[in-house]
This record gives sequence, structure tokens and C-alpha cells, in this order.
Amino acid sequence: MENKTSKYFKYAIGEIILVVIGILIALQINNWNENRKTYLEENRILQSLKSDLLQAQEESSKQIITEQNISKSIQIVLTDSPEREQFFDHPKADSLFYESFLSLQTTSPVIQTYSDLKSSGKVSLITNQQIKERLTKLENSMTDLRFQVDDNMTVQQFNVDKITIKYLDIVQMLNERKSKFKLTPIYINDYRTLLQNKEITSTLALKLLVVDNLVDERIALHNDIKSLISLIENELKN
Repeated sequence: MENKTSKYFKYAIGEIILVVIGILIALQINNWNENRKTYLEENRILQSLKSDLLQAQEESSKQIITEQNISKSIQIVLTDSPEREQFFDHPKADSLFYESFLSLQTTSPVIQTYSDLKSSGKVSLITNQQIKERLTKLENSMTDLRFQVDDNMTVQQFNVDKITIKYLDIVQMLNERKSKFKLTPIYINDYRTLLQNKEITSTLALKLLVVDNLVDERIALHNDIKSLISLIENELKN
């Protein structure tokens, strides 16, 4: 009886051990599957982020160039130089002054994937801490840019547009800028005389300051985007 009992206990213990081992193996496989799913989801998120960032980088480059051109036009208008003298008697003078007075850019890059991650609470799926920190920095840069864009719009609407309507014949400027228009101007803009007006030059100087600050914010954001793309590309290679 003692031998039978001993054998029974040994058999029972063996069965228990096998069951435990089976459970552990099943748990291990389940964990592996879950980790694999998480890895694939993170990879998909990073790929989507990279795609959005590349598009934002392209948009950002165009926006920087556009605003640098606006800044350059205003500087020409406000600087007593041979270059400005050439424009006074040139048919393209209206185009230069249109660029200086009326050109305005209100857009900023959008990173839709990051917005979706925040709203769904899936930012935690990104395991690379440096990428998460860079995303936070990117968000701050985008917020700063939007504030600067708003300042630019305010100056344009409440200062620049006001003196443009008051002192310039916009019809003439539109004819030069938009070839499809064949409008009849009331009078010819005398830009030499207009630039003797302190209200006009001071308002343009204010716009130049705001546009210059906006360019700086766009460049800072552009650099953040570029840095983040590099981090993501390195993470995807691992």
C-alpha cells in the first residue's frame, strides 16, 4: 500500500508539473503574441508619423520661402537703395508693393497622426523615450507658431490693410499681380511720394518685424520636424 501511495503521489505531482509547464508555455506564447502585436502597432504608428512629418517638412519649406520673399520685398520697399529706385519706374513696382502690403500666409503644418494618438491615448505605445520627448517639443513649437501666425494676421487686418485701403489704389496693384484682371484704376500709385508718409513706412516696418519673427518660428519648427524624422527612421531600422 505504501508503494502504491508513493507511486500515486509521484504520478499526481508529475501531472501537476506537466499542467503547470503547459500553462507557463501557453502564457509565454500569449505574451509573445501580445508583444508582437504591440511591436507591429508601434511600427505602424511610427511609419504613419514619418509620412505625416515628411509632408509637414515639405509644406514648412514652402512656407519659409514664401515668408522670406515677403520679408525681402518689405526690406526693398523700406530701404533707400538703387534696387528700390529701379522699381519705382518699373512696371513690376505694383507687384513688389502688392507683395509687401497684401501678401499674407496663415497656414501651419498639421501632424494628424500625432493628434490622433493623443486623442486615442496611444502615445504610450511609442517605447522610444527620446521620440516621445521630441513629439512634446514639436507640439510646443507648433503652438508657438500658431500664436505668431495669429499676431501676423492681427497686424495685417488692423494695421496694414487699413493703410493700404486708405493710401493705395489696389485696383492698379491687382492688374499687375493678377493677369486675368483687366480693371480700371482710379489713379496711378506714386510710390515715391507714398514712402514719404510716416504712417505707411511705420506700418510696413511693423509688418516686417512680425513676418521676421514668424520666419524664425517656422525655421525652429522645421528643424524640430527634421530631427524627429531622423529619430523615427533610426528606430524603424532597429
